Amino acid sequence: MKRACVLIVEDDFDSRSLLQALLSRKGFDVLSAENGLKALRLLNSFRPDVIVTDQMMPEMTGLELIRAVRQFKLFSETPILLLSAYTPGIHDEAIAAGATAVLEKPGGTLDLAETLGALLNEQP
Repeated sequence: MKRACVLIVEDDFDSRSLLQALLSRKGFDVLSAENGLKALRLLNSFRPDVIVTDQMMPEMTGLELIRAVRQFKLFSETPILLLSAYTPGIHDEAIAAGATAVLEKPGGTLDLAETLGALLNEQP
């Protein structure tokens, strides 16, 4: 069985490393980028099964990244999970931008592998 590939987009090195380790232990293949611009460059040569992005990042927010990714037909159905510290209204704004799901940081990261599994099982 093919392992699902996850692209993590997170500017904080420690958070990115923690997410990589967690998801690798849960059986995912993981690639990461430290910001949205680097993630978009990676998408030229890598097609993840799911994208996990932080909201607050330099150069491009998670919402901006989601909107940019959704412009590419190849990624129109790729699940995108937004991780965000609590911000009023972010859930609705993220869904409107094209996110598939939103988890609150830091507590939501405990549910990350379970949420990714559910998103991957919902794909057509």
